[in-house]
Amino acid sequence: MSSEEDWSDSDSEFEEEQKGDVATSVFLGIPDGPLTSAYDDADAAVSRAGGLPPFLRLKEYPSPDVSLCKRCNLPMEMLVSIFCPFEGSSNDRVLYVWGCARAECQRKDGSVRAYRSLCHNAKYAAKLERQRARKAAQSSAPEKPAAPKSGTNPFSRAVPASDQVVAPSGLGDLLFAANSSNCDHPDSCGWGEASDSNSATDEEDDEEEESPEEELAEEDSGTQARGEPNPDWALQPSYRSLYISTVEEYINAKPPPPVSKKAINEAQTSTDTGGAPWGKESYEVMHKLDDIFEKFVARVQEEPQQVLRYDLSGTPLPFSSRDAVYKRLFPVQPIAPGTAVPINGPTPPVKHAYDPSVLDPCPRCGGSRVFEAQLVPNLINILQRRDPPSSNKKQSAEERQQELEALLRGKTDGMEWGTVMVFSCLADCSVDSAGVQCSETWVEELVAVQWDV
Repeated sequence: MSSEEDWSDSDSEFEEEQKGDVATSVFLGIPDGPLTSAYDDADAAVSRAGGLPPFLRLKEYPSPDVSLCKRCNLPMEMLVSIFCPFEGSSNDRVLYVWGCARAECQRKDGSVRAYRSLCHNAKYAAKLERQRARKAAQSSAPEKPAAPKSGTNPFSRAVPASDQVVAPSGLGDLLFAANSSNCDHPDSCGWGEASDSNSATDEEDDEEEESPEEELAEEDSGTQARGEPNPDWALQPSYRSLYISTVEEYINAKPPPPVSKKAINEAQTSTDTGGAPWGKESYEVMHKLDDIFEKFVARVQEEPQQVLRYDLSGTPLPFSSRDAVYKRLFPVQPIAPGTAVPINGPTPPVKHAYDPSVLDPCPRCGGSRVFEAQLVPNLINILQRRDPPSSNKKQSAEERQQELEALLRGKTDGMEWGTVMVFSCLADCSVDSAGVQCSETWVEELVAVQWDV
């Protein structure tokens, strides 16, 4: 992914002005109404905010213990489930993020957790092999003049260029597939029509007669869970589930003007009187604004409905420059050799830049991790808790007293993060704890949380 062409959150690149609207490498997750279909609710290929986790077809399902907060050791609500297989990979892939909303767990490590789930899709692997064989045959034939191609659709499948699966710099059509029904693989069911260059190939694949092995693979593939996971999952606390649709991010070429003190004061008044928690005003309620925070506000306000930002191998959008997370991920850049520094003049401005080399490696394969996605505060605003089936009992006198005391102390439950960044294995490895290759995996990934100020 080009660091020069893509819109980056490093200081110098943010200040560059271009003409016209700028398309970035980021895909935005937008809430798209309540998830009411029972089929979609069970389908891991349907990305969502809230709800209970939809699982891939795993032989061994994770225990509900994976959702426990590391601070209070109580179950957390799932914040998002994102269907995001790598382009050219035969693995179905989902990211899950859980977060604790208890007051005593805010601003504590372990109160937000993320997991990556993989499952080999045998039928789609066979389809990939047919595509690769066809491409190899075409490459050995005499070259013909290339026909004009239609505009690239981000949700249309590209034929893999080689037998080696490489982590992509972009998403292709794979992100946030809406429904996997009637598809060889959930990846191929993106929103929008496939490009002309790929539709013929897909039709040929569909028309080809399947071998008995592929028919068996079809029965054993897909994203509908086999059997039943631990029944305790149904008793976990959860928010009301919402569909997440996706749009490409476009931003204004010129950074907006600095935030005025009047706007900050008005935002403070609105928040103190119980005003709406979302919007530019509420973001700007800070003791002192820093440039990075202003950039975050401006960037997110380009599409205020966004709850999720997805940019595989890209640059995260920092919420603030005043915490350890920013200082680690965006270290100060040394002055380049040969730079003229005035002796008596002003000190050159300090520059920060994103450095993925500081991330902890993947615990399974030891490979590098990269930024993949981040949650933004509007997600907190749209999530509404729903009671689990077992919570119909009345509160005891002691529970009511504890709730009243919490209200009087101002320690009511609610998430307080500014952004949650998820970093995942660049190789998208599928190995067990011993490093042995396997057909499915469930592994915890790295989370960096910047808390609200």
